[in-house]
Amino acid sequence: MARAPDILKILQRGDKHYVGGGNRLLWAPPFPLFAGVPGFWDEAHFYNFEFRPLFTWTLLGEDGREIPLRFVSRRWDPSALLQTYAGATPRGTLSVREFRCIVPRDVAACDISVEFRGKGRLAVHFVAWTAQESGGPGGATDAVFREDGFAFFKHASAKGSPGMRLGLLFGLRGKPSSHVLQLSEGTLPPPRWDLSPMYEKFSAGRL
Repeated sequence: MARAPDILKILQRGDKHYVGGGNRLLWAPPFPLFAGVPGFWDEAHFYNFEFRPLFTWTLLGEDGREIPLRFVSRRWDPSALLQTYAGATPRGTLSVREFRCIVPRDVAACDISVEFRGKGRLAVHFVAWTAQESGGPGGATDAVFREDGFAFFKHASAKGSPGMRLGLLFGLRGKPSSHVLQLSEGTLPPPRWDLSPMYEKFSAGRL
């Protein structure tokens, strides 16, 4: 019996970046500025309501300093987007694989694996973070930290639409060892850890 072809492998490409789960949430920025940056920092759409950003993530070394990641490659198929990054520390190099997908229940997710080549074992801190406007017509409100992550509300609106109030949740697969909710003013920062308000809140291995 002939083996069925692997359709996803046949459709693989390196020049696409969008992901969707076949439901209401879609991440398909037409002119992405941060496609080579971890996470989903460019705009997403829920129905035709735009949200930006979703989230990004950062690796910190044992000393709490950021391990810069350099974008290496991209592989897309209709189910997920695989991006690879390279990093370096004084003790060796890192190879990082990030699977991005949106599951049918409208969850934007990243599955990350890190391989270290160097002397001994390397402990890293994984920090997932976001930045959301507060106040104003579309700002985040009622943000609280729960056992499963940060929960907050946003009022989504579009031209010619009365809009709707949506509840959002931002969290990790497991319970984080520490967290911080930092209120600040000004424009939304780019996805750079050293420019985020959380940068100054990380000390002794904790937020």
